[in-house]
Amino acid sequence: MKTYIFFLFLLLPDWSFSKELNIFVISDLNGRYGSTNYSEDVRSSIEYIIDKKPDLVLSGGDHVAGQKTGLNYQAMWDSFHEYVTLPLSKNSIPFLPTPGNHDASIYSGFKKEREIYKQNFSFPKGNIKKIDTKNFPLNYAFSKQNTLFISLDATGLNLGIKQITWLENLLKKYRQNYKWVVLFGHVPLIPVAVNRENDYLRDQGLFNLLKRYDVSLWISGHHHAYYPGKKDGIKFVSLSCLGGGSRKLIGDTKISKKGILALSISETSITVEGLNSKESFQIIRKESLPKKIGKKHHSLTIDI
Repeated sequence: MKTYIFFLFLLLPDWSFSKELNIFVISDLNGRYGSTNYSEDVRSSIEYIIDKKPDLVLSGGDHVAGQKTGLNYQAMWDSFHEYVTLPLSKNSIPFLPTPGNHDASIYSGFKKEREIYKQNFSFPKGNIKKIDTKNFPLNYAFSKQNTLFISLDATGLNLGIKQITWLENLLKKYRQNYKWVVLFGHVPLIPVAVNRENDYLRDQGLFNLLKRYDVSLWISGHHHAYYPGKKDGIKFVSLSCLGGGSRKLIGDTKISKKGILALSISETSITVEGLNSKESFQIIRKESLPKKIGKKHHSLTIDI
């Protein structure tokens, strides 16, 4: 009697055979206006990241200390590359930026800075799938294993109809192909820091768009304060700064610790941990942070 063996090949989403992704996120590296020096926190963070050999590094914006006329913009960028992008590139670690208000502000008075920002980046080499990169390094999308990553051009208080339409079309077309969706941009959707209470995106319906397409995580900079929160099932993380100007969280009495974010993505979960750059990159205890933060309807609950 003959035995017949049938092999059934299924068309599965990109995340079917993924391994854990290990990512670091850095943000707000800039010092005083025009500075071409970077703090010890920046230097030690890059050394730490290189030692850990992550799959990639994301940014939360504000790579240089611009947003002021009369500065030597390219000198600042040359220094940034010396301390950040070149060491990462030499160690085959892809760096994916997002624009900040101090290096690529959307407002017309900073058009020159914005153009120089665009000239200083090219899409990195590596095992990264381009999804929509025609507007790189502003708003663009790429994927890695089971996750769709989307950079937002969030340097003002509005994304604008054009970008939101782009985002919705992107999610409509690609969301079903990925287990997770991670957005990263500079200005947050929900405020977390003292003296930044009014610095958040005002686009109507944006939060509902995130819920409709089951966005997994939104990472933001600008507020210079670490807070891992959640709202209606969506994770939000505000990043610490590595440059100057750490702030207090709304309702807290302590200045937020400088550091970086460790992001781990598996088939079953997304885990974020803030690492203190002043204390050998020890994990910042989430229990030490406020249980709830924000203002009125724009608030987050701690994501333990």
